Amino acid sequence: MEHKTFWIAIGDLHESTRNIARIPDADRAAGIIVTGDLTNKGDKRKAQSILGEITEVNPSVYALTGNMDTREIRSLLENKGMSIHARGIALNKRVGLAGVGCSLPTPFGTPSEVSDESLANWLEQAVADIRHFPRTILATHNPPLNTIADRLSDGRHVGSKNIRQFIEQNQPDVVVTGHIHEAIGEERLQKTKLVNPGPLASGGYVVIQAENGILDAELRRL
Repeated sequence: MEHKTFWIAIGDLHESTRNIARIPDADRAAGIIVTGDLTNKGDKRKAQSILGEITEVNPSVYALTGNMDTREIRSLLENKGMSIHARGIALNKRVGLAGVGCSLPTPFGTPSEVSDESLANWLEQAVADIRHFPRTILATHNPPLNTIADRLSDGRHVGSKNIRQFIEQNQPDVVVTGHIHEAIGEERLQKTKLVNPGPLASGGYVVIQAENGILDAELRRL
């Protein structure tokens, strides 16, 4: 892999950082994308520590808050210039990255739960910044509905209808997601590659690679 031609995506850290330094070539990646749940309802100090461990490996971090992260942590990411929640940014001249954090309501009453309408509004806000890029990555904490990435162990699908609809209509090259720990896998939704690596503590991560004008993603495990 050549420098600045690939990115690493991880998610659902839940305060477990032991695998970050074990990811091959993470220090050579153009950046680390974090799809949420840095903490378990942890405070700003805990999040600072986790982000510090990530930036020791790679200083370029693009992050979302998950449903287990508080608004305080979202503000922390914004203040550090790391937040990609409801915004899009340029990764290079050809690749744009957009993100949407939080999750749909859960049975557990976690700190950052919102309606599907809110997810849709944030999506539109985020991608407005990167529509002119020929290649796009979408990072969402909540997975799209009826996919490999949103299936519970009992077989129920609990993803977002609006995120699924957005993917079908806009066809980003790559979507990286998380939230449903057991729903590890990858699939294609037409032209879009969808990947849920599962919790970082279980050893899952994603390599997103740009080569010869093509953007693709691969699920890998430690």
